[in-house]
Formats: sequence, structure tokens, C-alpha cells
Amino acid sequence: MSTPTSESIASRFSLGERAEPYRLRLAPPHVHGYAWRRAEVAEVVARAREEAPAAPVHLIGHCFGANLAMGAVLTQPLEVASIVMLTPGLYVQPDYTLRQKGQIAFRVLTRSHALFRAPQEAAMFSRDPDLIAWIRGDTLGAQRVTGPCLLQAGRLLRLVRRSARQLSVPVLVLEGEHDRISDNERNRAALGEALGERCRWITFDAEHFLLAEPCRDEVLDELVRWVTAEED
Repeated sequence: MSTPTSESIASRFSLGERAEPYRLRLAPPHVHGYAWRRAEVAEVVARAREEAPAAPVHLIGHCFGANLAMGAVLTQPLEVASIVMLTPGLYVQPDYTLRQKGQIAFRVLTRSHALFRAPQEAAMFSRDPDLIAWIRGDTLGAQRVTGPCLLQAGRLLRLVRRSARQLSVPVLVLEGEHDRISDNERNRAALGEALGERCRWITFDAEHFLLAEPCRDEVLDELVRWVTAEED
């Protein structure tokens, strides 16, 4: 989360949708929520600045983790140099059907912990059979979530979509040309309108998991170029 060349403890934190804590997925919205998660990001940034006061801090998030990074900067007094969004999750596909959304709303109102399968199937993340098998077997991944967790995710999405134009830091977006989850067209339209020249885009010949694709070294090279340019 600090610069890619940093060896600090904070650099080992990642903001990804597959790292969502199990307790948040199960907890009702009045107990835990993304406000707590954004505060945790602020703590990590503070730790990075303590370890390397002269080094700039860059928040790097993948998919929904990119939303979390943006939400943290919008709601916390964070001193960061930039945000890097890997295959951002402002708009994703496919969505739940109207019937499923009604069921989710009912479960939220009744404070049920019934689990809903995420509409994104494992095979949509990649065409690599080994990676698909890993995703299917990953018990920590958010493949099934509760209604309250989806409610919190929706609240964060509304926050970042509504307030993105208030960002004062530059943003780098790395997208996959063949991404079947991130809606590149809608993400570009939303971020382009909100940020204008503060947002830079780089497209790779890849699917959703950029760092698990053959272009991963190119992605890392672009990250290094971005943070070193921001330092100059």
C-alpha cells in the first residue's frame, strides 16, 4: 500500500475483494461495516508514514478494494500521494436480478444471516484453469455473502460514485481489455466525468486478475513508473 519498492510492514497490506474479513460478511450492519474498514486503512497509512516519514504513500486496491481505497481517502484525513485502481469495481457485471435484490432486502430487514452467492462465477475471473480452480477452492474468498454485507457494499459504492469528483489526489486506473467483471465502459465514463485529467488509464491485454495474468510484470513496471514519477 506504500510504494512498491518499500519493505515496510504496511506494504504487505492489500485492498482486495477476496480479503474481506469473515466477521464482516456475517455481521449485521449496525455491528460492523465499511466505515470500520476505512478506519483500518487510515491506521495502515499512519503506520507507513511512521516507518518512512519522507516517503509518499500510494493506495493500491484491486476491484472492490479500489473502491475501499477511494472511500478511505474521501472520508478520512489521509495524506496520500495517489490512488491506483486495478480493474476497479465501481461498476461490475453481472448484477443480481430484481427478484434476488428483493430477497436480499428482506433478509436485511429481518437481520438474517442467510448467504447469497455472488453473481460473478469463478470462470469469469480468468481463462487460466489453474487460477479458476484456486478461486473455486478458496474458502476465504467472498463467494457467498450475507444481505447485511451486500448492504454495506452498496453504501460504499454509492459514496464513491457520488463523491469521486471531490478527490484531490491523482488516480491511475489499470484495466484488463478482456475483463468480464469490471464494466470498463461505465467505469471510464464515471471516473472520466468526475476526475478529468486527474485520472490516467492504462489498458492491458488481460482478464480481471491483472497480477495473475501473463502481463503481470508489465503491470508492476507501470506501478513502479507511476509512483516514482509522482515522487519526482
